[in-house]
Amino acid sequence: MLKQEMIKKLNEQLNLEFYSANLYLQMSAWCSDKGYE
Repeated sequence: MLKQEMIKKLNEQLNLEFYSANLYLQMSAWCSDKGYE
């Protein structure tokens, strides 16, 4: 079993990855809305 500290660090990393993915999706939608390709 993983230690609590490792689980905490993995969760933090996953949160950063999801944040980045959503940020790129938002930027893509904005660019599409403005007519950029």
